[in-house]
Amino acid sequence: MNWTDTFALIALLTFLFQTIKLFTNKTPIIMAQLEELQSSVSNLTASVQTLQDKVDQEQAQIAALLETNTAAVAALEAQIQVLNEQLATGISLEQIQAAINSLNETKLMIDAASADVASTVDPVE
Repeated sequence: MNWTDTFALIALLTFLFQTIKLFTNKTPIIMAQLEELQSSVSNLTASVQTLQDKVDQEQAQIAALLETNTAAVAALEAQIQVLNEQLATGISLEQIQAAINSLNETKLMIDAASADVASTVDPVE
């Protein structure tokens, strides 16, 4: 081995030592940044789960509202049919009052469903 090779080897070893020293000094900083990122990811994951839970709750509420609306429409259609039949054959005051009572029951069903939906809607933040 000649002097040129020796100097080149010394230069290479010096470079490697400095590189290792640089990485050794930066390792705690990198680890702290990784821990911070892991914490951020955990927080975001929790936020996403909270939002998913709210979406699931709202979807269930919408399904219940659709079911109630379907029942209300069916009740109204039945009431309309009965009123049309009664109008065709002559309607009594008692039948009119029964129709009014039935319509009020349907209205209460719709009002209750609407209030239930309104109670689950969170304000936008």
